[in-house]
Amino acid sequence: MIEKIERFDKPTLKILRNELEETLKQLSKHGLKIDVGSMRYSNHEVDVKLNILIEGQKTRSQESLVHIANMLDLDLTKIVNSNGKAYSLVDYRPKASVWEFIVQDNKTGKQVLMTRNTIKEMFKKECA
Repeated sequence: MIEKIERFDKPTLKILRNELEETLKQLSKHGLKIDVGSMRYSNHEVDVKLNILIEGQKTRSQESLVHIANMLDLDLTKIVNSNGKAYSLVDYRPKASVWEFIVQDNKTGKQVLMTRNTIKEMFKKECA
């Protein structure tokens, strides 16, 4: 615990982040999921990004993924085996110009960025 903060620096922000996360966990009783995001700072001020989501609901990017998947005729339930790994399409970055999609290795949980063309090849819906 920090006694008194004289100035903001990386070590202080790390401690502050941990304390914020612990404090905000108390709000989970209201059915909320809270993530402390980026922290921009100067010596005397810090801006903290908070993402608050109602448990069980989709984020904006997940809703965007469903929308773009419908437009591109992608199968979000499909698991693609590539290079000995099983990938699932998990997220979409609407503001990205090239690396728009995020796939996740189902075994390790590691996430990888991919382009629209690669995703279209990998996750195209099968014709019935």
